[in-house]
Amino acid sequence: LTTGRYLERALRKTHPLETVGFRIPEEVLKMWEFPLPVPDYAAQNIPLDLKATYTAMKAALPEGFYPDYYLFIDSGPKEIATDIDQLPCTKVAYLIDTHVTPDLRLAMAKHFDVVFLAQKAQVELYRKQGLQHCYWLPLACSLELHDTGTLDRIYDVSYVGSFSVEEDNWRKERIERVMAKYPQHKAGRFWPEEMARIYAQTKVVVNAAYDNDVNMRVFEAMASGAMLLTDDVTGLLDLFEEGKHLVVYRNEEELFALLDHYLNDDAAREAIAQAGQAEVLAHHTYDLRIARMTETLQELEDQLEKPEVFWEIKEDSYYEHPRRELLPYIPMQTRRILDVGCGKGTLASLVKEERGLQEAAGIEIVESAWKIAKQRLDSALLGSIEEMELPYADNHFDCILCADVLEHLVEPELALKKLARVLAPDGVIVISIPNIQFFEAAEMLVSGGWTYMDQGIMDTTHLRFFTRPELRRMIERAGLEVGPLQPLSAMDEYRCPREANGDFKLTKLHITNLSDEEYENFRCYQWAAVVVKPGEDRLARARVALDRKENEAAYRFAAEAHGVNKAEQQGIMAKAMARLGNLEEAERCYQTALKKQSTPTLQGDYGILLVGMGRMDEAQTLLNQALEASPDLARARGALGLIRLQQGQTEEAHTSMLEALEANFESSGILIPFIQNALTLNQLDAAIATTERYCDFYPANADFAVALAELYSEANRLEEAIDKLEQTQIFHPTHEGVQQLLSRLKGLDT
Repeated sequence: LTTGRYLERALRKTHPLETVGFRIPEEVLKMWEFPLPVPDYAAQNIPLDLKATYTAMKAALPEGFYPDYYLFIDSGPKEIATDIDQLPCTKVAYLIDTHVTPDLRLAMAKHFDVVFLAQKAQVELYRKQGLQHCYWLPLACSLELHDTGTLDRIYDVSYVGSFSVEEDNWRKERIERVMAKYPQHKAGRFWPEEMARIYAQTKVVVNAAYDNDVNMRVFEAMASGAMLLTDDVTGLLDLFEEGKHLVVYRNEEELFALLDHYLNDDAAREAIAQAGQAEVLAHHTYDLRIARMTETLQELEDQLEKPEVFWEIKEDSYYEHPRRELLPYIPMQTRRILDVGCGKGTLASLVKEERGLQEAAGIEIVESAWKIAKQRLDSALLGSIEEMELPYADNHFDCILCADVLEHLVEPELALKKLARVLAPDGVIVISIPNIQFFEAAEMLVSGGWTYMDQGIMDTTHLRFFTRPELRRMIERAGLEVGPLQPLSAMDEYRCPREANGDFKLTKLHITNLSDEEYENFRCYQWAAVVVKPGEDRLARARVALDRKENEAAYRFAAEAHGVNKAEQQGIMAKAMARLGNLEEAERCYQTALKKQSTPTLQGDYGILLVGMGRMDEAQTLLNQALEASPDLARARGALGLIRLQQGQTEEAHTSMLEALEANFESSGILIPFIQNALTLNQLDAAIATTERYCDFYPANADFAVALAELYSEANRLEEAIDKLEQTQIFHPTHEGVQQLLSRLKGLDT
């Protein structure tokens, strides 16, 4: 009803997803004190009973859906079915109420490969119990839920929630005492949408944690723009700053004193509420939690001892297969897609529907399938790609799919050359193709067999066969570049184990000292390759977006660029993440970039990030290295000035910052500290001259205008100061700093 739904909404934005579960009976909701009637909400994709087995779950999955991960979200079940190992994928759990019945949830956690805990206090306990891959992932807020618009704050105080039967009455009694004192209140159990509206109409949301937990109320209250008044719990102040984002009470006497104070001080309360809301929406949404979870799982790929994913393909109408496993290879920026060998158009129409494409086209050689495809797609051609001339303009498609097609062709490289003409310069061709080196095919060959079948690697219609090296060579002969080339599906290691010394034994074949890549070549059932045009600048869109401060687009364009300089790619992603406030992700990208290619620019940019993170010693080392190799890195020099300023080296700081500010206009972030330091050094003229230049270059920046007016006032140039503020006020009539300084200076003038 809550966390699971929010995570589902976030996951669907970036991942193909099937949900499994049951609809909670009304009598249970009533017991939980939810108001009736129950609002309409979507059922799970696969409705199953609470005690359903994983074997039943696996059997109920849609045809062609082969998940990489099974994510269990803590929402009521008290045990895990013993056949969970029947799911041939990585098992992930997100446990929320680990502070409630901790032994029970610890037992549940041991069934999973990776465990995320909503409460920090239990992480170390779980790790000591042998759960090596256990991580803190706090709860968060749903962006969509809290998009309520601006509402009048008619409640002084509110509390939405109920009280667990496991707890004693202290929490219930505390909230009742609060509500009794403040008649303008709202309290009780409400559905999520109503909860969001209540909090958006509240001045102060009071929180009382059940047992040292950072609960959902923390994030929901702040996301709604109410001031949060909460007790102190483990992990809370790792996420937020007391007195800036929220207010913390340590006992009930302090609770009431703080309530009285902030209900009578509107300005202080609103300042904290606004700062808290901004912090939560920037850093604590379920979208970001899913991004963090995904990143962690990707980092653990090589560490997990569980076998790689391999799903046995279910029988299905050959031309209806949706091929969802290819969705991650299709760039999110795709607007026009061509599916070669589209069957009934299932995959291309699916992509268009889920991602809102402008055009989905297909080519199909089987007439019965083509008749259905042309109804589903914007257009569909009947015939063989090898025999037709494509009726599309050059560079027309962002993405071309060749899903299990090339092995059916006489000259697949000629088909790729033909497709390359209609591929956009920064577009991709996504190929899936069977691997003839798969161990079962090798085993058949050494046993003297070469038996064709109705489908699979030895499909009777296959004309060409490829190993990974041969696939790469064929693509290069077509004049194209190979990006990622990796297993799309692979056999579990326990089904074809490699011995400790690297030997690999089949029935009649013994291969010695296999490397990891060679072993993967035998386990891979089907390859996925992303193919691009050579010589194209596929980071150009990312650079343009970064220059325009379109940071989310810049990150996405860079992340989806294949066959590019990895250092530059990661550098763009790092800058975008830093601007979006995701400093941890920015640091990860910088570290990856520097491993690929350590350049002065990357060192300098990483050093600047570390300054922002308050890690001055590390930053200084990097900045010095960057400037020693490339003295003209102005932003790096400015950041070094900030470090020197913190170290009390005011003269050196002044010199560094002035050089940075004079070099170009990219160091605007250090202008204000430069001014403040210049005034302490009696460098008023330098401060005025520099600020005038920046005001001319950034005429719409009201903060710079206020700073210049203050400098004019300091230099007894009162008329110029007032004139500057009056000009600024025309474009920023409500800017508080402009109004206050103008009022003060006019008072002096009279």
